[in-house]
Amino acid sequence: MDEDPNQMALSQVATEVMGLEGTRSEDFAKTYEEAKQLLYAAKNTNGELLVTDYQKAQDLLNGLEIKDTNDPIYKAYLEIKTEYPSP
Repeated sequence: MDEDPNQMALSQVATEVMGLEGTRSEDFAKTYEEAKQLLYAAKNTNGELLVTDYQKAQDLLNGLEIKDTNDPIYKAYLEIKTEYPSP
């Protein structure tokens, strides 16, 4: 290896130095597939989605935002916002 691992991106170290096949979790892959299905559904209806379609997309995005934040205050805010949405 020509490059110093200390100067490499973490994902690059994982795949090139440690020999991992990928750096994404199974949860990431599942969420990616769900999002892709929602986007295909939107494309196939020419943008004419039902309210339930919008709700599914909003729930998915809210869940991602809550799960992926590292800020505990923001995470608490998002969880409360999800439990008690604005009218």
